[in-house]
Amino acid sequence: SYWDTTTTGITTSEGGEGKSTAEMTLESTFVNWDFTNIWRMSAMPGGSGYPVLAWQIEESTSISRDNVSRNTNLTPTATVRGKMLNVTALSQTANLQIRIVDMRGKTITRFTAIGGGNFSLDKISAGSYIVEIRDATSGQRFTSAVAVQ
Repeated sequence: SYWDTTTTGITTSEGGEGKSTAEMTLESTFVNWDFTNIWRMSAMPGGSGYPVLAWQIEESTSISRDNVSRNTNLTPTATVRGKMLNVTALSQTANLQIRIVDMRGKTITRFTAIGGGNFSLDKISAGSYIVEIRDATSGQRFTSAVAVQ
């Protein structure tokens, strides 16, 4: 597993391998990962550029690329500090459905929020995960790779 040392500020771990943000956006960084059948590099506007599971890109294709690129501040964000997930959205009334998925595609936990919030990840093992944020009103989906300590 890998994590972003630039965004997390964490340079060592008991497992995995830390990479810079620039390295995390290169397919060549992810040794022996199947980018033909399982993984894709996220290139959606507002995306992180990190690898995501192929099914996540396919679900996200319904997002209007023109709308997202014109309104990049509408993109929800997800950040993890230690064992806390922080989700923010531009609109304080956005009805968000948040799902944490492991690297095999298994849903680990779900949250709902209006406009965002902070969520405890105490029951989640350390590792790399995908956070999927769905705006229930518009149906738009956004994904972000995160590392939980």
